[in-house]
Amino acid sequence: MANDYTTTALIKASLPSGAQTAAPSFGTGQDTHIGTLATRASRMIDRYCGRPDGYFYVSADVTNYYTGDGSMYLWIDDLAAAPTSLAMADGGVVDSGAGTGGTYTAWSASDYRLWPYNAANEGKPYCRVEVNLYTSGQSGFVAFEKGVKIVGKFGYSTAIPGDIAEAAAIIGAWLYKQGLSGWQQASANLDLGQLFYTGALHPTTKLILDQYKRVTK
Repeated sequence: MANDYTTTALIKASLPSGAQTAAPSFGTGQDTHIGTLATRASRMIDRYCGRPDGYFYVSADVTNYYTGDGSMYLWIDDLAAAPTSLAMADGGVVDSGAGTGGTYTAWSASDYRLWPYNAANEGKPYCRVEVNLYTSGQSGFVAFEKGVKIVGKFGYSTAIPGDIAEAAAIIGAWLYKQGLSGWQQASANLDLGQLFYTGALHPTTKLILDQYKRVTK
């Protein structure tokens, strides 16, 4: 199951009681509902950015397969940390659809490098593996379908990025407020004499998320 990017407590903290928000003083009676909104907000972020569910915070290993082209470079899905294991089917005997039956030779960490080289320092994921010609006896990634098997945490980060957590809390609070207003597309602030349209994501949320959107050609 995909991880959430915010919590019930953070959404509640984004909804202080008072006339301006029209939110009730919170006990625990709404916790189940707000917890559901935390999940909804997290998945809305994934959809808006064009990313897989749970992309921004991964905690479990999964197994992905890749087909090399014989070169020393292999482009992979975003990888949040160094892989748990990387192996290659040198003889062409690969796993079935059930993930079994293949004959793979494990590589050591000294056999390859991850790129971008500074990804860890910059808080970014890796997206390419390359043979380390200085310390490896390997020459390239075999051109067999599913010839390369990588086990690891695929996604953006192994910890929730702070701005993603903030965006998820804002969206969760927004969803809660929309429910209180009967899902109206506009609301009024009588003190300020202003009409607010609430049918789209908050501008702050868009500002945060636009930098994470998948770029496609």
